[in-house]
Amino acid sequence: MIFPEGTRSPTGALQEAKDGLATLALRTGAAILPIGVNNSDAVWPKGRKMPMPFPRHTISVRIGEPFLAADVVPPGSDRRAAKSIATTAIMGRIAELLDQRHRGVYGGVVSDEAAPGA
Repeated sequence: MIFPEGTRSPTGALQEAKDGLATLALRTGAAILPIGVNNSDAVWPKGRKMPMPFPRHTISVRIGEPFLAADVVPPGSDRRAAKSIATTAIMGRIAELLDQRHRGVYGGVVSDEAAPGA
């Protein structure tokens, strides 16, 4: 499992992702399985060594459909553009699996039809 942001967010909202996952996926052809995790920030806040002993929230996990990064990159894209496009697509698919408050900087990438509860 790879977390494309490289760190946890203090608010639980998605942050700008690094391009390492896209690079790895494009070079290897490995399928990406997007997974959205909701409320982990409420149960195990950033900076806390252990999870809350009696959390008032439940973590939910939603699993999306696997896809290939190469399938979202237009043919002829240079390497830098391909990584950027693939990273945005990966994070958009993760954001689609999250509650609105967790989508963060990728909230605008989500189509209303694809979002949970839409």
